[in-house]
Amino acid sequence: EGKAIFVFGNIDCMRFIETDIEYSDRDLEFSLGGFKKILPSLEFMNINKITVDDHCNYATFHSPDKTIDCMVLGREFDFLDCFSDDFTVIPKDLIPVIQNIGLSVSSDCMRYFMQGIFFAENGDIVATDGCRLTLKKTPLKFHNLIVRPAAFNSFNGKKDVYVKIAKIIRNSFAKDKVYTYIQLSDGDNKVITCAINGQFPNYTKVIPEDMSVYETEFTEGFEVFKKNEKAFKSEIPYCAVFSEGSIKNSSGIEICKTQSKMNFRFRVKYLKDVFLTFGDKINVKFSKETSNWGTHKPVIFGDSDYFSLVMPI
Repeated sequence: EGKAIFVFGNIDCMRFIETDIEYSDRDLEFSLGGFKKILPSLEFMNINKITVDDHCNYATFHSPDKTIDCMVLGREFDFLDCFSDDFTVIPKDLIPVIQNIGLSVSSDCMRYFMQGIFFAENGDIVATDGCRLTLKKTPLKFHNLIVRPAAFNSFNGKKDVYVKIAKIIRNSFAKDKVYTYIQLSDGDNKVITCAINGQFPNYTKVIPEDMSVYETEFTEGFEVFKKNEKAFKSEIPYCAVFSEGSIKNSSGIEICKTQSKMNFRFRVKYLKDVFLTFGDKINVKFSKETSNWGTHKPVIFGDSDYFSLVMPI
């Protein structure tokens, strides 16, 4: 119908870019004007056109000084037309929040169910790697889906994102298995991702119920974890020490002053992500008591409806 769709990514998370087709004799010539505008960083920016053969087995990239031939790998995707008419709207101002929550996902392949952002049925959006947890309370209803953070990378927070769900039954090893696919679109970008199967951990258990033993303070100085990264990276382990109104590296060298009364050690990466999520001035809740395991209780950065919970070293 005069359109071509370019697909980037893999079977787990795909981004779709639609562009016009111009017919030239027996070849198809793709109009790259809007395509280059959406993806200006592509290596073939100087490509004038793309032509494909009759059977769409080979494609040729044309530029002023050379041509590049490549094979075209195609397959049918059974979920493209199976999405329900029902949809959920993610407000545009929530997109950067979700992207920041994605900083807290796990990279542990053995705990694959923690490699995604969990959209709980009660509206909580949460991610954890076992040592920290970031949560945002919302009115959204997502039916307990675990979504890969990469699914949100194509959206810039300037438009609302519409979400549709599809469920596909496939037979694997003589057993039927249900796969859940999620389609996200803001009109310019469309992303389809497969939800991560598995049981997300009971995150509510690690959120303190009794805040009476917690001190609350408003502190600043977290920008130091972006501006002075080398001061911490030179230390092993990469940790920051909050002590006596200052932030020090693991060698005890003071990096900056702070108003905080905390006396804890933290992984620098976690504090950098806290800065990226909440900025330099942050509300902090912490307890000087230890837990049943003899370690410090988690420190909470942020507010009651949007916070990161980080375990001190």
